[in-house]
This record gives sequence, structure tokens and C-alpha cells, in this order.
Amino acid sequence: MARTVSRDRRPDLFQNSQSYLAFCVAMLALVGYFVWHLPDTRLGRAMRAVRDNELAAGVVGIDVFRTKVYAFASARCSADWRRSFRRRLCLCQSG
Repeated sequence: MARTVSRDRRPDLFQNSQSYLAFCVAMLALVGYFVWHLPDTRLGRAMRAVRDNELAAGVVGIDVFRTKVYAFASARCSADWRRSFRRRLCLCQSG
């Protein structure tokens, strides 16, 4: 049976909305930093190469399958974090 948002209780760390807001801002800054610098990393360059031309990326030695898995996993994690923060934010606002 699925749990509803109203039945969940806040974690002990976030008993008030300000502490949760500070946590969200810190996480946003951290994730933003990683996303901002991703194109400069080896993984970011591999993702760009696979996006532009899979065959050429494979020829120069990029593991296309692994790069696609990393891209999917990172997109999935960022979506899950956003959903989790939004859900918890609704909890903090509801009381």
C-alpha cells in the first residue's frame, strides 16, 4: 500500500522549515557545482562524444554502453533528488 505525504513525519534533523531550507540550498549548490563542471570532466567529454556520434566515440575508445548507463543513472538520481526534496518541502509547509 502506498504511503501518502500526510502520514510521513519529518526527519529529526529538520524539525523546522529553516533548517530544511538551509539543507536544500546547500544541496542545490553542491549539485549545481557538479553539473557546472561536468562538461570539463572525462565523463562529460565522453557523454558529448556519444551524443554527437556513437560510432566515432566507440572507435576512439569510449565505452559507449558505460557512458550511456552513467548518463541515465545521473539523470535518474537528479530526478529522484528533486522529487524527494519537493516532497519533503511539502511536508515542511504542511506542518
